[in-house]
Amino acid sequence: MNPAKKAYLERIRSESSYPTFRSLVKVIAVILYTFGVIVLVASLIIGLMAMANSVEHGAGIIFGGLILGISQIITGKVFQETSYMLTDIADSITDLNCRYEQ
Repeated sequence: MNPAKKAYLERIRSESSYPTFRSLVKVIAVILYTFGVIVLVASLIIGLMAMANSVEHGAGIIFGGLILGISQIITGKVFQETSYMLTDIADSITDLNCRYEQ
């Protein structure tokens, strides 16, 4: 990213008209990340415990947990980036339009 674009994004994010929304997005993303990590760890523990009875069953639990956990982490990242992108667009439009009101 070029320096001018980075500086502009930093400015509109620090002077955002929607700080509550940005904070809420951050909280939801952290919840999704946390859930993903919990699923990863829990599936590993439960899968290893299940392997005592059946290796295939335990491996299935681990594999399913990996898929679900990773998908939750990816969903959190995509949600956060998309939400920030929409908020950046709204802030940019507001910033641009307020120049014509003066």
